[in-house]
Amino acid sequence: MDASSGVSSGIEEIRPEFLTKAYDVNKWLFLFEELAVANKWNEARQAAVLPVFLRDDALEAYMESPLHTESPSPSKLKKLKTLLRNFRTTNDTISSAFVRFENARLAPGEDIKDFAKKLSQSIRTARPNLSEEDRNFFVLQKLLASLPKQTSSILRVLPDLKLDDTINKARQLMMDDESTNSVASIEPTNEKEVPNRHDDIEALRSELDELKTKSSNVLNVACEAIVLKNVEARHCAMSAMQEVTFPGYAQEIKTVELLITRINLIVVTTS
Repeated sequence: MDASSGVSSGIEEIRPEFLTKAYDVNKWLFLFEELAVANKWNEARQAAVLPVFLRDDALEAYMESPLHTESPSPSKLKKLKTLLRNFRTTNDTISSAFVRFENARLAPGEDIKDFAKKLSQSIRTARPNLSEEDRNFFVLQKLLASLPKQTSSILRVLPDLKLDDTINKARQLMMDDESTNSVASIEPTNEKEVPNRHDDIEALRSELDELKTKSSNVLNVACEAIVLKNVEARHCAMSAMQEVTFPGYAQEIKTVELLITRINLIVVTTS
């Protein structure tokens, strides 16, 4: 083919690969230009040949553009290359935006309004032909799915949900939850601020010491059990006192039983 006329010189031409979705458009155009030089195609010839090797989305873009009605020329070749580069870049952007929308998650501490704005931007890029009402619907559903379950459940039962109203209500609900959790975290528990009962226990020890000087061996065992605060020993001592009759120590036994009760109360409140 003559480089100036585009007429075949009888030498077999090298054919480019088809431009499918699997090909990077910039690499394909680079190889096409190299083949054009090897085949000695002028720009008008390139403009005539290039559309023949378009497939998939590239072919669709060409068919939908007014370029397919133009005659081959250097101007058409330039427009073709621009169309392919811009279209494939737009497709990649759309795909990435949709992935971002699908994978979006509300981060801890992130403002709901900012999150909804990012969702709106992603869906606008991913689905440019959607109406504003449809975009808001997708954003609303994604927002509800991203909110904490308790907040989302409350919002879903509200009638006529609108995006802006949902954002405001969600922000308020989550602020209320945070306030409640903060108050709960600082509320005092029964285990804190336990008064020091050392003096009370020492006073009881003194009473027990006095009783021990008057009591029988059984009473001694009971008193020792109390002082040592040994639960098992206390039970054994009380069982022994219930099984044996000590007429002379009836009052002492009652006193010990009372002291056991008082010791138990102190042990419970200080443990």
